[in-house]
Amino acid sequence: MAVQNRLATTDRLASWGMQVDTLCQLCNAGVDENHKHLFFECTYSTFIWKKLLHWMGINRQIDCWENEVAWLARRMQSKSSKWHMVGFVFAVAVYHIWAERNARKFQQVNRSNADRTKEIALQLHIAGRSQVKWFQTLLSLNSYPC
Repeated sequence: MAVQNRLATTDRLASWGMQVDTLCQLCNAGVDENHKHLFFECTYSTFIWKKLLHWMGINRQIDCWENEVAWLARRMQSKSSKWHMVGFVFAVAVYHIWAERNARKFQQVNRSNADRTKEIALQLHIAGRSQVKWFQTLLSLNSYPC
């Protein structure tokens, strides 16, 4: 749903006539929540994606959603296990960012972006146990992103 811009962000809900608080719950910067902001203009989500990329040895400037997806799609065509791991991390990061948004909006529960980043790293290691091709790369990622 995220790749197709079909998440029920507050700007979409408002366009359907619903009365909702449109401000981003993640960064509290007074910016309206929309798909483009959540992924990856928001400081909360940018922190997560940047830390994860750096942890995986990729130093690049974070771009807008469309460019990040296109960049990753090109890399995923490679047979390299590293890029498949980056694709996995991307999907899990998007899930966690959306989950955090929902937890804050509906349950008033907040987790820091650093905690979410560590959780994503842990999920990579758990998933990697069943991926023989990921083993060597996972050995080099034997710490949490910091």
